[in-house]
Amino acid sequence: MGCLLGGLGQERADIGDRGAVHVARVLVQSLLGQLAELGDRRRAQRLAAHRDRGQDERVVRRAAGLGGPALAVAADPDRRRERAEQGQRRLRLRAEERVVAAEHPVVGTLGTGVRDDRLEGGAVAVDVVEQGEHCGVYSIGAVSRGPLVEVPSSGWDPLLERLGIADVYLSRGFVAASAPLAEGVPRLLHLPGADGDVVFPVLLRDDPTDVVTPYGYGGPVAAGAAPPVDAFADAYAAWCAERGVVSSFVVFHPLFRNGEAGERLGFRRAPLGGTVAWPLGVPDLLAAMHKHHRRLVRRALADGCEVVVEPAPADLTAFVAAYEDTMARTGAGSFYFFPGAYWEALRRDVPLVLVEVRREGRLLAAVLGMGRRPWLHYHLGGSTEDGRGSGASHLALLGLATWGREQGYELLHLGGGVGGRADSLFEYKLRFAPEGRVDVWIGRAVHDAPRYHALTGADAVDWDGFFPAYRTAR
Repeated sequence: MGCLLGGLGQERADIGDRGAVHVARVLVQSLLGQLAELGDRRRAQRLAAHRDRGQDERVVRRAAGLGGPALAVAADPDRRRERAEQGQRRLRLRAEERVVAAEHPVVGTLGTGVRDDRLEGGAVAVDVVEQGEHCGVYSIGAVSRGPLVEVPSSGWDPLLERLGIADVYLSRGFVAASAPLAEGVPRLLHLPGADGDVVFPVLLRDDPTDVVTPYGYGGPVAAGAAPPVDAFADAYAAWCAERGVVSSFVVFHPLFRNGEAGERLGFRRAPLGGTVAWPLGVPDLLAAMHKHHRRLVRRALADGCEVVVEPAPADLTAFVAAYEDTMARTGAGSFYFFPGAYWEALRRDVPLVLVEVRREGRLLAAVLGMGRRPWLHYHLGGSTEDGRGSGASHLALLGLATWGREQGYELLHLGGGVGGRADSLFEYKLRFAPEGRVDVWIGRAVHDAPRYHALTGADAVDWDGFFPAYRTAR
């Protein structure tokens, strides 16, 4: 069903006063054609028989018997929750996800998915309701671009919840907050299977079109007893071909360990320097730390430092100032000086916890954690000039870990070194959890080789250099 609505482009311009019912008819015709191409003549005949009932209130009933819950497409706006089929679950649509009254052209893109509903093999289940000569509001169900479904924003987090993989790095809030940093648009791709699913949060960039993971970690994540991992590569390649995607670059999520299946998912894998996962179930967090870190924590406590924890902080102003001072002192690149909109989006849309270390009321160091159980992630941190060498930064991370354990988190993910390298920052983090090193991988893929070569001016892809190479001058 890769091009389920492929024939609608021409028709959309002509809908006008002829009524939005035309959408339904074209949709059915498209289904008939594609079913015939697939050799499923019996199902196509059944659908054709339904279509011929032009005077019946329901023109199409559970179109072609496709998997997934049907969506009642009601002519009367007051009947948009009409039962799709006895025993089928009802699906509610937000106003902006409904498509249009007959007196208006179809609004928006018809190729969007609907909420978190499973559509086996990316197929579509649609009910069309026609009453008399006029049709009112039409609603189009989850429409896939090939087997991959693009999940709408309203269904993004509910889908992750249902699949049991609601990590903050996959969440709509964090991906959307990170999108401007890469000049991309957030998308959640979903490949449903009979006994499992694969989801892939991405940022889709333009000029040229390519895909990157958001700031942090991501990649395709599998869930369920038998997720369609081996089907993902072809499904994703088809989606990229339709979108005109030239290349993809991902940083796999070390806690999901999805990098281990990188090749099966369609990527060339390469290792980074690792990340650090700090188990919070140990009896004594301080005692499990490296002796150097323990000494600095004790110094900070002896000097009168106090830890202040603020879940869901209302104001990040002091934290941002300390963070930017730290970035300036260490000579960080311009990327790490984030715009105000990023901080506001984090505060508003991401589950945060702010941990400050103060002495006599003065801020010395602070760290920003984020996430939902079972995994808490250290995101960013900084110290003031007064806090340098005081052990306050060490105490702040211990405070974050202590709070996380009290709240039921299983581990605190500290991340890795700068750019994923096994550098001094990585070693600093490893001393909080000396046994906590976790492998992490990146993945690269070229989907349109002629276009990639034309953009880079090279005859071959440099898999070991900066990727994608055509972005190096930006």
